[in-house]
This record gives sequence, C-alpha cells and structure tokens, in this order.
Amino acid sequence: MQWMRRGAVLVLALGWALPPGFAQESVQRAKNVTLVVPFAAGGGTDTLARMVGAKLQSALGQTVVIENRPGANGAVASRSVLAQPGDGQTLLLGSYSTHVIAPLASKQNTETMSATLSEFTALGVISYAPLALAVNATSPHRTLAQFIDAAKAKQTTFATFGAGSSAHLLGEIIAADTQARLLHIPYKGSAPATTDLVGGHVDSAILTVAALQPFVATGTLRALAVSSKARVPAMPDAATFAESGHAGLADTGWFAVFVASKTPPAVVARLTSILQHIAADAEFKGKLVELGLEPVNGSAQDAQALWHRSIASARAILKKSKVELD
Repeated sequence: MQWMRRGAVLVLALGWALPPGFAQESVQRAKNVTLVVPFAAGGGTDTLARMVGAKLQSALGQTVVIENRPGANGAVASRSVLAQPGDGQTLLLGSYSTHVIAPLASKQNTETMSATLSEFTALGVISYAPLALAVNATSPHRTLAQFIDAAKAKQTTFATFGAGSSAHLLGEIIAADTQARLLHIPYKGSAPATTDLVGGHVDSAILTVAALQPFVATGTLRALAVSSKARVPAMPDAATFAESGHAGLADTGWFAVFVASKTPPAVVARLTSILQHIAADAEFKGKLVELGLEPVNGSAQDAQALWHRSIASARAILKKSKVELD
C-alpha cells in the first residue's frame, strides 16, 4: 500500500488523470503543499509568499500552507526543505539574499555556494525586489546626503532582515564608500525590523520596498533612497541611489521559488509551468507593483541563469569592497 500512496501523491502533483474511485481516495490522502518562507511573518517576503500561495492553491487544487522558518538568513528554512521528500510538495521562497549573498558570505563560501547550487533547483523568478533605506518620519534627515553626513559625525544604526543579507551588504558598502559610521542591527525578518524603526529603537533600516511601502505610504517612515535603476511607483518620492550620487548601488535583487534538486524533472516542469501562469496573471502583477516589486516571468532555465549571474556579480562586489559579512 505504501507504493500506492506515494504514487498517488506524485500523480496528483503532475496533474495526471486517475480513475474516479482511486482519485477520490488519493485526494484525501495527499499532503498539503508547503511554501517555506525564510523570514518572520508579517514582512514583505511573507506578504509575497501568501500571494503566491493563494495562486498555487487555486492552480494545484491542494491546500498550500505558508510556513515561516526565520533564522541564519535562510539556512534554517533551506534545511527544513531539504529534509523533506523531493516530491514537489515542499517549496521554498528564496531570494538574492538567501541563495546568493548568504552562501558567499559564509566562512566556507566556496563549499557553501557549491552545496546550495547542487541542492536546489530554481523553478522561476517571481519578481525583482529593490531595497530602500528608510528612517522614522520624525528624523531630521530628508535626503540620503543628510543621512550620510550625520552618520559620519555619529555612529548610526541600520536594521536589516538578517546578517549576510543583501540589505546588510548594501549598508556595509554605503559605509565603505562614504566613511559613514554605520552599525548593523540584524533581525529575523522585515516585520521586527520595521517595528523597531517605527518605535525609534534603531536609526534607520534597509529593507525591501515591499516591506517598507505601507509605512511610507502612511507617513510613519520616510524612504531616503531605493536601489533600483529607476524610481519605483510604490515610492515615487524616494530618489534612486544613482540620483543621490551613488550610481554603483543600483541592484534590485529578486525573489524566486525553489525545490530540492532531488525533485523529479516532470514535477519540476509541472510546477514551473504553473508559476509561469501565476507570474503572467494581470491581477498578480498589479499587486506586485503595488508592493514595490517588479514582475518577472520566465522559465526555470531563465531563473537558473539569473541565479548564476547574480553569484558572479555578488562575488565581484564582495571582493572589490572587501566587506566581511561573517
């Protein structure tokens, strides 16, 4: 009977037809699909995950559970996904931070990056994700230049969604380029970081536009600069770093859905096709733009190619800046 149960789950994942009686029994036994999120609930990544999860649930006809597993900039979440069977039932919402910067920033970076590449397959990039530097609305700083000048004179804290994240790297590069005295304060996600910024417990934060946008829109926080090549519609008043005189800080980052590389090719193909349909959905794309994300629609091959390009680019930045994230 065990082989029948496993077969039923695989058939359901692939969308193949089943005899009526067997199909009903198999549906009852099929596991939920789990989308693992590497950061705490309530942040921008969590919001994106729930949007993706809702669309996946509709397309698969199965319950999709969002599971938040923050810690070690994605390592905790990654381990939990790799511990599950490679049947396509457990997905990971990874990012430039979790699958590029974090492995490269580890002490055994060559081995860690190699392991990450071999253990995971990118199904598709969901969106590009620019970062923003923000301060509390009560702050006297209204421009990036004012913020940097103040940070040169006095140590200034900046919160991020994790040590070794893309946001951490951006903050360290700003400090290296401008001699600003920036002190990194890592959190296990954007939600607790924004909470402390709103509460005045940190001086600034570098987070995704998606995480900061609701607070900027209500006037609680003020965005001083965004890392995209052009201003983002969700924060039209925030200048790009290039506009502020720091052209080398334009890097949008990205979010992608991953599975363990042990997942069968047919299941990978099926899930990739579903993600492409989700990414092409007009309503979904509209919500991404509202969050400050840039919609992306491509194949698994496109996602793998972007992943490799990002690794090469990040390696060069880390080497040039001599930033030590470990």
